[in-house]
Amino acid sequence: MAELSPQAVVDEFFLKNPEFGLDVTLKELEYELDNDESGSEVARLFRKAAYLAEHYPNEERLNELLKLFDEFKRLFGEWKLAECIFRRVGEEVINPKSYSLTVIYMDPTGLRKTVIYEVFPRNHTEEGTLKALSNDLERIKNLGVDYIWLMPIYPIGEEGRKGTYGSPYAIKDYRSINPELGSFDDFKAFVDKAHSMGLKVMIDIVYNHTSRDSILLKEHPEWFLHEKGRPSRKVPEWSDIYDLDYSKKELWEYQIETLKFWARYVDGFRCDVAPLVPLEFWKRAKEEVAKVKKNVVWLAETVHPSFVKWLRDRGFKCHSDPEMHQAFEITYDYDGRERLEAYLRGEKSLSHYIDYLYIQDTLYPAEYVKLRFLENHDIPRAASLFKDELRLKNWTAFTFMLKGAMLIYAGQEYAIEKQPSLFERDPVDWESGDERFSKFIKQLITVKKRLECDKQRVYLAKEGVAVVECSNAVGIFNLEGKVGNIKLEVKGKDLLSGKRVKSKKGTLEIGFEPLIILRPQ
Repeated sequence: MAELSPQAVVDEFFLKNPEFGLDVTLKELEYELDNDESGSEVARLFRKAAYLAEHYPNEERLNELLKLFDEFKRLFGEWKLAECIFRRVGEEVINPKSYSLTVIYMDPTGLRKTVIYEVFPRNHTEEGTLKALSNDLERIKNLGVDYIWLMPIYPIGEEGRKGTYGSPYAIKDYRSINPELGSFDDFKAFVDKAHSMGLKVMIDIVYNHTSRDSILLKEHPEWFLHEKGRPSRKVPEWSDIYDLDYSKKELWEYQIETLKFWARYVDGFRCDVAPLVPLEFWKRAKEEVAKVKKNVVWLAETVHPSFVKWLRDRGFKCHSDPEMHQAFEITYDYDGRERLEAYLRGEKSLSHYIDYLYIQDTLYPAEYVKLRFLENHDIPRAASLFKDELRLKNWTAFTFMLKGAMLIYAGQEYAIEKQPSLFERDPVDWESGDERFSKFIKQLITVKKRLECDKQRVYLAKEGVAVVECSNAVGIFNLEGKVGNIKLEVKGKDLLSGKRVKSKKGTLEIGFEPLIILRPQ
């Protein structure tokens, strides 16, 4: 991963020479429109072309890009890609510099096809720096993901630090880069390189608390939650932080200005324990950030329902998932995860989890987007939970097909079992990964882009066998390694194996591999 690939060199050259880069990318687009069956490579090239067009706003090239975009919509209408609009600024005589690019908000359908790749910069590489991480961008891009989410990149507090290096969520300064990761120039170079490849960048926002020796605590101790005259916290186990007090309106202004600063560089915010911060703050923050950049995606780390109740029972305000959709496009699926965990512990049946997916579809706003995941930095690796390879494949494919955006935590794509420590230097052991599973993940990402799952039905055809029915496909997932038949009328091509699948008299014999069958049009 440390070596700079030929493609990465080309991408960097294009970034420095956007006129030439745009010409080449437009030619690539013309070719891929005729040859890319899935539309994923075309979509990636459009994102890259749009980024280069911002740096080289040539009238002729913009018109050419618009024509290609119309052809893309005709061929791949199911993509619902965020539309690019080139508009004249002012009433002067047309010249290339009077054009600018605006990207409309992605609609829920587009966000539900989104794949986010989570990275812990300290532990992603042996070097543990942003420069080293940038050398892995080409591999990440080639998976087909849309966003790369950087876990907190800020300086870490020392007082009460957990472990040797501390939690990246105990932040000392919201407005600077952790020097262990590199400089601010390194951060900007990383973002520029990601953008040149068609990747969007999301950063972590941790606004419930700071480290116990933060700049804010030193300069504005009155902005913090206090108990018996001393800074305090809502969760005693979070011993390396103090909580902020959002009854102080001056704090709102400071935090919003910080968000507006970072929005100049990034494309999305993942907001840590967002329900513990007032919803009205998030609504106003979103409005203010939109004045700087209109296409920022907001992802809320909502929390387990049991945690919501525990906080409320102790007198603290904590918002529910449906409430958070007033300000956020995407919320975590920890409400579903709580039921899944009860099943995995053997306390509840699989239907206890499957049935809850219907509740989500009726309880949430119609435009809701959940972030589906089998793992992240706070929960065990999927490969450590599902030791059997076929069970892991079925659960992974099932989660990919559920309505919502999808999260991959770095290393998950190689079925790596060991979870990196949050408090130590503990690099991902890439050598222990399974290359075959990485190809499977890449295949699932391509398939997800083709699925039309806004209208979805999820049920158990028999105990241990889940069926996901979408508008253009049906998925069959043997989650418990069962044998036998299920009642299902189905005919079409399995997008994972390439084989034709057809039931006989409404009955299908189940196998051990997952199936995602494209319905005939």
